[in-house]
Amino acid sequence: MSLIFEWYVSQCEERWLATGAATREAAIAFGRTEYCGERFSICRARRSRLNFRIRAWEIIEQLVGINEENVDPESCEGVLGNQDATADQESDLEKCVEAAIRLWFERNKFSVEGWVFEEIRDQETILDEREYPPDVRKRFHKLVASMGSNTFEAAQ
Repeated sequence: MSLIFEWYVSQCEERWLATGAATREAAIAFGRTEYCGERFSICRARRSRLNFRIRAWEIIEQLVGINEENVDPESCEGVLGNQDATADQESDLEKCVEAAIRLWFERNKFSVEGWVFEEIRDQETILDEREYPPDVRKRFHKLVASMGSNTFEAAQ
């Protein structure tokens, strides 16, 4: 799980654009440039990580498929001989394969971050610059900040 929260901007809240910004103000400046002063949303979010877990039965099924010609078709023995893997053996296989995939991603410098957000914080709408004068905007943001999130939610 990623522990890093980064600033994102969006006009549709379905597709978020990473800003690379270190602060809320920098994210807003990025969004104003990106969306030419129009209304947009910002948030701090933590992205999901890719899932590398492959079930043991899927791996064994692949082994059976690619080794069809390497086992005796008249015998009851398959790629595991004449036995099935135990639950512990399956768990061990899953852990080994997942570790190998993670190592491969790391060695090749592939990102393990997913597209989906695991957690979102500080989401807000930034109004179009023409929607209200700057002095009103400053007073409004100061008022909302002084109320705190619980007061704002209770008032709705």
